[in-house]
Amino acid sequence: MLFEHSDYRSYLRAELATRCHKNPKYSLRAFARALNINVSQLSRIFKGEKSISYEKALKVAEILALGRKEKEYFCNLVNLSSAKSQEAKGLIEERLKEIHPKSQFYTLELDAFRVISDWYHYAILEMIELRDFRPNPK
Repeated sequence: MLFEHSDYRSYLRAELATRCHKNPKYSLRAFARALNINVSQLSRIFKGEKSISYEKALKVAEILALGRKEKEYFCNLVNLSSAKSQEAKGLIEERLKEIHPKSQFYTLELDAFRVISDWYHYAILEMIELRDFRPNPK
């Protein structure tokens, strides 16, 4: 499941969603407690306002019982999110490609991800092609 993600935050959100699906009473607070992170810090991490350190990433990977390759992949995702220069990002992406089992890894800009992830963008584009299309909100 981890290798489906190109951002460590999305993986953590997916892990939280999985746990909530298994136990409807599970919460962000319980997840933060399990990861040994303050709940407000975890919330800020999810919002992209805060990052986790490499050392904390190792501890989180250990708590989530990730395998060796998964742990390395997760920690590199953390490094990728905090890399400042394009050169550093490029080097980390190369490492991620080497670790990824399918060797196909790429990152999406946030705008491109939103277009792909929100189904209604494509529905609106298809509706424009209809003969009786009227461009109004109703």
